[in-house]
Amino acid sequence: MVNFSGNLPLHVYAIERARIDSDEDAAPLDVVLRVSQRIAHAKFSLSQNTIDLLFSQGKDAFPRLVSLSIHSAMFWAPPELLFPDTDFPALRELECHNLFRVISLSTITSPLLRSLRLIDCETTLKEQMLPLLRQLPGLEELVLERALHNYALERHMVDILTSPPDPLHTAALPHLKVLRIDEDWGDLVVMFIKYLSFPRSASVTLQIHHFSHFDRLSATYLSVLLVGLAEATPQTLLVSCDTGSLTISLWDACLSAGDALKPRVVPPRFSCALNSPPAPFITDLISSLPLHHISSAYLVERFVGLWYVPDWASLLARTPALQVLSLCYEVFDSVLPSGARYRVPPTQLLGLSCLKSVEICEMQHRSAAIPNFDPTVAHLGVVAAALQSHAGIDVKKRREDLHEGRECLCGGQSESRIWDDVVRNTEACSDGR
Repeated sequence: MVNFSGNLPLHVYAIERARIDSDEDAAPLDVVLRVSQRIAHAKFSLSQNTIDLLFSQGKDAFPRLVSLSIHSAMFWAPPELLFPDTDFPALRELECHNLFRVISLSTITSPLLRSLRLIDCETTLKEQMLPLLRQLPGLEELVLERALHNYALERHMVDILTSPPDPLHTAALPHLKVLRIDEDWGDLVVMFIKYLSFPRSASVTLQIHHFSHFDRLSATYLSVLLVGLAEATPQTLLVSCDTGSLTISLWDACLSAGDALKPRVVPPRFSCALNSPPAPFITDLISSLPLHHISSAYLVERFVGLWYVPDWASLLARTPALQVLSLCYEVFDSVLPSGARYRVPPTQLLGLSCLKSVEICEMQHRSAAIPNFDPTVAHLGVVAAALQSHAGIDVKKRREDLHEGRECLCGGQSESRIWDDVVRNTEACSDGR
C-alpha cells in the first residue's frame, strides 16, 4: 500500500497497547521508516525494541515531518536525548507522553516549533522546562498536563513566590496564543507563570487541584494567575459549581450559552478550575475579576450545599452591563425560595439596570443530594426568585422534575444524563430553536 501512494505525504500512527515492547512493534515500523522522507504526521511508541530503529535514521530522515507525537512505554526510561542525530526542519507540533526522566528535548525542538504538549512527563521547572522554552521563541501553543515536577522546592515555595523572579531562569514566549495547564500543585503553576513572559491577549486555561499556602499566599496567587486580565474587558462570564470544583471562565466576545459551555470550541480568554477552594479565596477571586463589561453570564450550581459557591448576588452586583443571564441549579422541596431566611432582597440586585432576559432551568429534587448543607447560604434558586420579581425583565423558566418517570440522586443514577439534556436544551434556546 505504501508503494501505491506514490510520493504523497504519509500519516503514521502507532496503536497504543498495554504492552508495546515486543517484536510486533518493530516489524511494521521498519517498513514505514523505509519511506521516512514522506512522513508528514507521526505518532511513535518508544520502547526498547523501537528506539534503535527510530534513532538510527540519519540526519535527513524526516524532512517533511510537521507534527510528531511520542508515547513512551510505561515504567521505561528512554535515552537521555531523543533522536540525537536527526534534524526536523519542518516540525511545527510536538506532543510527548510518559517521558520519564527525559533531561532534554532540545534535539527535537527548534525555534520554528509552534505547538508543544507535554502530558504525564517528568519535567523539573528550572532545570528542564524553562531552559527548553527559552529555545522556542516562536511557540504559539503550550499545553502541560501533569508535566511539572519540582517538589524539592516545597519547603522554599513561600520565599520563592514572594520574591521577584530570577532573570536567569525566566523564559519569554512573545507569540504565545494558548496556554493550558492541568496540574496537581497550584503553587508550582503560580511559580511557572511568574517565571514566564507571554502576551496578555493569550488564552489561559488552568486546572489546579490544590494550593499549599492559602493562608499566607492568597494575594500572591491571584496577582500571578490574573496577570493577563489587567487590561481585559471580557463580555461573557461562566461560573460553574460542581462536585469538587469551581470553574470560572471569561471570553472577550459576547457568546451564546452553547458556546460558553463548550470552551474547547471557543477558547476563553481566561479559565480557572479549582478543587474545593476556601470561601475567602473565592470572594477575593471574584472581586479581582474585570466584570464591569460583562453582557452575558451563565451561572450553574449543580448541587445545593457546596461550601465553595460564590456569593451569587454579590457577583451579579459587579456586572452592571449584564443583558442576558442564564441560570441552571438544583432545588428541592425543603429549600424552595419561599422561606424568609433564604430570600435575597430585590434591592440587592438593583444595579442590573441593563438586564433584559433571564433563562432559568430548575432541577427539582425531593431532598438534598448533599446532606448537612448550610441553610444560611443563599443558593442560585434564591437569586432566581429575586430576579423574577423585577419588572421589565423577560424571564423564561422551565423545571425538570427528576421524579417524573425516572430516578435521580435521591434514589437513582440517571442524574448525569439529565444534566446532559440540560446542556443541549440550553444550547437550543441560545440558537433560537
